[in-house]
Amino acid sequence: MMQEAIRNNFSNHTVICVAHKLHTIMDFDHVIVLDEGRIVESGNPRSLALSPSLFANMLRAANGDSRDFEADVSQPQSAMFWDEATLAGLWDR
Repeated sequence: MMQEAIRNNFSNHTVICVAHKLHTIMDFDHVIVLDEGRIVESGNPRSLALSPSLFANMLRAANGDSRDFEADVSQPQSAMFWDEATLAGLWDR
């Protein structure tokens, strides 16, 4: 309900959101990822999720996958990153 209100009423505004449930920010234009109070990544959430990133690691962890990118270096790329179908499901939550 809150996400719908933000989308409908603030689409032309800057929204600063602290997200504990990452799926709630997947349709944002830009995200900033903090680690120990420092900015470590920033960009479009879809782009970050599809690349080797801390954001992608956090998405995997939030969905029950404990693999980190660093631990997956020996795996084929398709096993390391999100695919478009999986990302599409995050918007439906």
